[in-house]
Amino acid sequence: MSGYYLRSQVAISNTVQNRHDAERPSRDRREVIEARLEFQLPQPAQAQVQIRQGRGVGGIGLFARGVIKRGALILIEAPLFSLRHHFTNGELAREIGLLSQANRDAFRDAFRNLHPQHGTDRQIFESNRVEMREGHVEHGRINDSGLFLQASRFNHSCISNAHMQWNEATQSVTVYAVRKINKNSEIFVNYVAEHFSGRADRQSALADYGFTCSCEACRGNTKFGKESEKRRSDMHNLLKSDVENADMDDEPVFKRLEAHVEYLLQALDLERLVFPGVAELCIEQSKWFGEEFRKIIGRAMASKSETIPKLQSSASATARRGLGYALMTTGPDSKVTREALDAIEEAQHLSGAGPGRQYWHD
Repeated sequence: MSGYYLRSQVAISNTVQNRHDAERPSRDRREVIEARLEFQLPQPAQAQVQIRQGRGVGGIGLFARGVIKRGALILIEAPLFSLRHHFTNGELAREIGLLSQANRDAFRDAFRNLHPQHGTDRQIFESNRVEMREGHVEHGRINDSGLFLQASRFNHSCISNAHMQWNEATQSVTVYAVRKINKNSEIFVNYVAEHFSGRADRQSALADYGFTCSCEACRGNTKFGKESEKRRSDMHNLLKSDVENADMDDEPVFKRLEAHVEYLLQALDLERLVFPGVAELCIEQSKWFGEEFRKIIGRAMASKSETIPKLQSSASATARRGLGYALMTTGPDSKVTREALDAIEEAQHLSGAGPGRQYWHD
């Protein structure tokens, strides 16, 4: 076993207490949610992971020690240190100087092992930092970013099996499984912010990391790769031309929009893409159903009364679906989860229906 590996494991153990402290607000938030919904949420036990050498182009990565269920919490981790986007070498040196010797060794040895061409402290930080902004985590782009002994080691896939998110409430990064992950399988997150971008644009965005993605979506000579390129292009065009610019007072537009959102959700499922934006799409759709419901009631349109139960049911179902995606990607104490809960309560005011007990299936 290498000295680097031993040092990094010692340094990681030093973050355990911080992780437990960060989990407390999350547990408290779960209790609030459960009180609002009047039933117990599934408990996502933190999964066991290990850092080791992979077989692909990514090199060292994080792997599942056992089977990880969909929706399980994989990691919650506070940064070793963080810096503003435009930082000076002096600011970086000060932060490194404040680290313990074990963490300082892990910072330099571990990440030089990952990227031998990135030998200076600045290069190490810039090539491995993770953005810290609620609602999105992207490696090394804008705003405050931090370096993490574990989270910075997740490798990329355009069809990831986990989602990484900065949590403002706990001041930590959380990673949740968006699909079932088998024992000894590598855990991937998506570095690219634009999930619907084409293959060429994704590869360009990844150029700074020094690798070419070879995930299923990036293999243009395969059936899935060709279908993926078309699906992502269709979803991008649909969002830009229709969903984001819809006139909800126009009833034909509403009907078309409903069909388009269903297509988007089906395409996302085929593409195996799960991220907070999917939850936001469901939440927005629930609000549309609620608005249509209120318009019909407000106009006293008795001739359309048969549509009212459908609108009530649809508003509730899509809000519940949104909560499922929110919990699966961001956990119980995120902004998008709070928005999903508000959408469920709004739908309950329409229908009086309970929220249901299952948001996703293993």
